[in-house]
Amino acid sequence: MRTLLCSRRVWTIATIGIMLLLVACSAPEPTAAPVPPTPEVVAILEVTFDGSQCSCNWPEVISPGEISIIFNNKSQVLTMARMMKLDEGKTWDDMLTYMGPAPSPSHRPEWASGVIDAQAAPGNSIARSKRLSGGLYGVVCLHGREPVSVWPGAPLYVED
Repeated sequence: MRTLLCSRRVWTIATIGIMLLLVACSAPEPTAAPVPPTPEVVAILEVTFDGSQCSCNWPEVISPGEISIIFNNKSQVLTMARMMKLDEGKTWDDMLTYMGPAPSPSHRPEWASGVIDAQAAPGNSIARSKRLSGGLYGVVCLHGREPVSVWPGAPLYVED
């Protein structure tokens, strides 16, 4: 009887082992998740604020696509560069008229929508990326010290 029980245990253990081996061998091999393609950058835009001026270094016109904007804060206060898309029919001159003399207390007009905000501590730089479609964009530099102060940067036209 004892031999019969031992042989059944051996048989059961062997059967379970074979089944586990078959399951392990039949499982599909893991596949690597596809890596999304890195978007091609059509322009690198550089904005620098020195405490009294918002300077922009880029071409006047670019193609639609991925851009990288680098904001250099060379001022003594926490400052932000803000890129806005102006509604169709509005111009950079409209933005300058809206703002008035720099530094201006004016915030974003209702006919401009925020696209990118890049905030940097004094003496630091930060980069942001965004896909831009056709239209007119503009950049301003601002800081939130009371009162809020805004300096005009420059326009950027993205061709359709």
